[in-house]
Amino acid sequence: MSSEALIKLERAEDLAKLEKVARDAGIGYKVIDRLKKEYTLKSSKYYLGSDELYRETLYFIRQYPEYVRILQEPMAGSSAGNQDGIGSGHRVSRPTEMQAINRAELNHRVNIIDKAIRVVPMDYRDGVWNHVIYQAKYTEDEIFFYANINTWKLWTQRFVYEVAVQRGHGPLIEQLRRR
Repeated sequence: MSSEALIKLERAEDLAKLEKVARDAGIGYKVIDRLKKEYTLKSSKYYLGSDELYRETLYFIRQYPEYVRILQEPMAGSSAGNQDGIGSGHRVSRPTEMQAINRAELNHRVNIIDKAIRVVPMDYRDGVWNHVIYQAKYTEDEIFFYANINTWKLWTQRFVYEVAVQRGHGPLIEQLRRR
């Protein structure tokens, strides 16, 4: 496929134009179907603008069980100062303060994810959650059988989008979309 055909594919304004350009370039039907699916997801208002940002947000969300596990552990008490008799130089050691700061950050992350999942309707929350956190497959897990796969993809995309926006990536998303 020529670079001119690739540029035309990227600039296709709707699915019909995408399909016509792909056929003119001699692309097979299977590839055209895949391109149409990708185009549909990228044309959604909940598209993040880059695969890298999407993956980063997805991995952020997948850490949720670990964040919760750490927050449920009691804070470890620490003694003041160094117990080995060797001075620590001019640095002040504040392990409890650092632990509190880390816990506050983890709590903030948990709150972002908890808040974002609320945009997903109750009927779809468990499925979206299982797909994102535990990587359940749309086509294999029984929880997904009562709705169309595109519905699941839309709500998953919306959830990931909300997390990204709540993390402060809103301006970056807008900038990526304008490219």
